[in-house]
Amino acid sequence: YPPKQRNSTPPKLNMAFMSHDFANHPTTYLVKGVFVAHEASPDVAISVFSYGPDDGSKSRESIVNLLGDSSHGGSFYDIHGKSNLEALKTICDHDPQVDIIFDMQGYTLGTRPELMANRCAKVQVNFLAFPGTSGASFMDYIIVDQYVASIERADEEFTEKLAILPRSYQANYFVDPISIPERGSLEWKALRHRENLSESSFVFANLNKVDKIDPHSFS
Repeated sequence: YPPKQRNSTPPKLNMAFMSHDFANHPTTYLVKGVFVAHEASPDVAISVFSYGPDDGSKSRESIVNLLGDSSHGGSFYDIHGKSNLEALKTICDHDPQVDIIFDMQGYTLGTRPELMANRCAKVQVNFLAFPGTSGASFMDYIIVDQYVASIERADEEFTEKLAILPRSYQANYFVDPISIPERGSLEWKALRHRENLSESSFVFANLNKVDKIDPHSFS
C-alpha cells in the first residue's frame, strides 16, 4: 500500500476569551474588532465563554451572531448560571483543546477567578479589562503598553510576564471612522454654528458612561 499522505495544513491556534461583560459594556465594544479579525484568519480559531447574564442588548447579540451560538454549532458559549465545576467542564473539555485563554475580567465586578485557577489552557493571559497584575501564579502573561506598565519595575509590580504592545494595549473597533473637521475650517465653523456654539466656546466631552456626568463635576 502507498504511504498515507500527511496533511500539510498546520493546525489552527485555538484561542478562548472569557468575561462577565459580553453585554452593553465597554469590554464588548472594544474587543469586537479582535473577534472580527480572528474570524477572518485561516490560522486561528476562537471561542468565547460568557459567564455574565444575557442583557438582551444589541452589543451582545452582535457577538453571538458573529461567532454563532454553541447550541447551534457556533463558538459562543453561555456558561452563566453554571457552577464552577460545570463551567470548567465546558471549557476544559472543549474540542479542540484551548491553547490560549484570555481573562477579560481581572478583579472587576462579576469576576470568577476560580475558572482561571483550574488552568484549562496551556497559556493564560490577563487582557483588557484589568491592566494590573493578578498576583496569581496561574496567569502567565499580561497584555500591556508603556503607559499602563512600568517596564523598568515589571519584576516588582507584575507576577505575569509582560506582552508589550507598541502603541496601546487597548483594542478598539471602528466600523465607520468618525471624520473630525480641522479646527477653523469651513466645516468646523458650520458644525459649531449648527450647535449654536461660538468659535471660542469650550466643549466638555464625556467619552465614558453617561451616568458619570453629574452636577458635582460641573459645580
